[in-house]
Amino acid sequence: MRWLLLPALFLVWLTWLFAAVLERAMSNRRRNVLSSTRCGISAFPAIPLFPVAGFALCVLLDEFAVGWGSALVAGAHGVLEVVLLGSVFRSVVQLRSTAPPDAA
Repeated sequence: MRWLLLPALFLVWLTWLFAAVLERAMSNRRRNVLSSTRCGISAFPAIPLFPVAGFALCVLLDEFAVGWGSALVAGAHGVLEVVLLGSVFRSVVQLRSTAPPDAA
């Protein structure tokens, strides 16, 4: 059952990546940055390392208290997923309601 947690952790961190990209797009739009000079984000350190570190923490905690590591890591990532989905929804609504600077 613990091995099902690893893909779930990757899914949460991929949602984080999507939320970060949308937040950067909103930041660029708020500052009226033209499409030719927009900046992006780098997901390299977060995507492979954070899910694996979370899974390692889960395994380590499960060695001391069986089941608690999985529950703790899954619960924390569940809360993070809900917050990230709220951020994605808010960013999509804001992006749809504002015109891009190139359209003016």
